[in-house]
Amino acid sequence: MLKHLHPEHVEVEICRAEELAHRRGLTSELDEMWSYVGKKAEPRWLWHAIDHHSGTVLAYVFGRRKDAVFLQLQALLEPFGIRRFYTDGWGAYERYIDPEQHQVGKENTQKIESKHINLRTRIKRLVRRTICFSKTTTMHDLVIGLFMNRYECGRLLCYGIHSSETPSRFGVGNAPGGSTPLRTYTSRFYTSRGSHMPGTKENKVKKKLREGQVATVLGGLNNPEIIDYMGQFGFDGAWIETEHGTITWDQVAHMSRACDLWDMTSVCRVNNNEPWLITRTLDVGATGIVVPHVSTQAEAEQAAQSAKYGPMGYRGMASGRQSYGVTDYYRKANEETLVVVLIEEIKAVGNLQDILTVEQIDVFFVAPSDLAQTMGYTGQPTHPEVLTVVDRCIAQIVAAGKVPGHIGNAETVESYLEKGVRFFLTSWQPWLARGANDYLSKVAAKVG
Repeated sequence: MLKHLHPEHVEVEICRAEELAHRRGLTSELDEMWSYVGKKAEPRWLWHAIDHHSGTVLAYVFGRRKDAVFLQLQALLEPFGIRRFYTDGWGAYERYIDPEQHQVGKENTQKIESKHINLRTRIKRLVRRTICFSKTTTMHDLVIGLFMNRYECGRLLCYGIHSSETPSRFGVGNAPGGSTPLRTYTSRFYTSRGSHMPGTKENKVKKKLREGQVATVLGGLNNPEIIDYMGQFGFDGAWIETEHGTITWDQVAHMSRACDLWDMTSVCRVNNNEPWLITRTLDVGATGIVVPHVSTQAEAEQAAQSAKYGPMGYRGMASGRQSYGVTDYYRKANEETLVVVLIEEIKAVGNLQDILTVEQIDVFFVAPSDLAQTMGYTGQPTHPEVLTVVDRCIAQIVAAGKVPGHIGNAETVESYLEKGVRFFLTSWQPWLARGANDYLSKVAAKVG
């Protein structure tokens, strides 16, 4: 197992042979504790193992209440050679622990139950002081992991998490009478002497598109506070609009930071297909670029290459805040930067077959308003002829094995899902307008 780890990920403890033999005769209590991320509909489970005699933490993991997560914990416990496990008899334990080593009953799990009661109390106190720790899976696991390491292991250590889809693994590895970690399985660590930010995050929108899923991006009159508030609802990205409006560079940076808090992709539309403009937008923190009025193959190639470092492209050789503390940043940025081009002119429709041959473009977004204007239907994006062209473009993008994007409001999203659209932009402003009008109409109806 260790041969697959980088040396900086492993902490080794040297001990005498007789002490190791003692460690390999442990008995352990196992249990799992429920918490949640953002809302109670998003449960997050702590799986926990302690030494039955001393109560010392051996290992713990975070994840769902699934067999696969227990197997992660079981793998961390293998080096201890535990001879007996005490549990409450939940299904995963029954399925994967050798019956000869497994004993079910509350009488032998009192220590771990007590620890979970204390931990729940600490979490409740934390909730009263801040809501931030449970906004994201990463923050949830880091904060509760910090509590575990500080109060259970005697060390102020907190280990980095990379993905909400992958269980977070902590090999605390304490032995009776000691608190030095035997091994850790992480990419970075946090200590009381200072901290290092985690590496480049996985781009949520790109991840969903790679996996064949649908990505939702929230637009509207966005600012950092609105993005931070709307993040709790689970959108995959937020649209930062710089083609229209008065947004400045520092506002782009702050809005991208708000997206980072919620693991959302910061999708920024620039106002021109200029390499320097795309470079600067990414440097200040955006993790996705939207390039308008891409109507030829050459324009599509310029957009894609401006967003990528060599050898894929020629993005300016700077880095910006997303690179802080990240090793091998240029390669990772090429992997995680989202590139969207807007098909919004009738000229682009005629050149779509050639545009679709360009690599490194993640989404081909068919934008109806400007398209309608170039077709002679200014201000009529829902004109039947415009909608016919939109549908034809979407079908052509799907047939080419590419990802089509489109505007998806409450009335149209279902029909466009059926047509194969997998990247949706929607605005929160119509929701506010409907709520405001409904409220005022109710007041007016009562007061006459």
